[in-house]
Amino acid sequence: MFKYSDNNGEVSFVYSRKLNEKDKLPNGKRECEALRTLEKQIRLNLNKGIDPNGSKITVLQLVEKYASQKNGVKESTKKTYNAVINRLKKEPFG
Repeated sequence: MFKYSDNNGEVSFVYSRKLNEKDKLPNGKRECEALRTLEKQIRLNLNKGIDPNGSKITVLQLVEKYASQKNGVKESTKKTYNAVINRLKKEPFG
């Protein structure tokens, strides 16, 4: 079991039957990712600011975050980003 807090402070758990990649599974159990591999992947995602659960951010929030990270782009590109953001605000999909 690996316990972690996401960027919103919410506590989550990840479970695996294997600690390392070379550990053997008990008889009759399906193949799964090793806990150390899952832990490494979660830590990388948290450092990048990605929600490990992936389901708690809207499309609009993701696009706004992407656009805010793009520094040094042309003015026309910024206008295009804003147009997409404005369109997403009007759509229920956003």
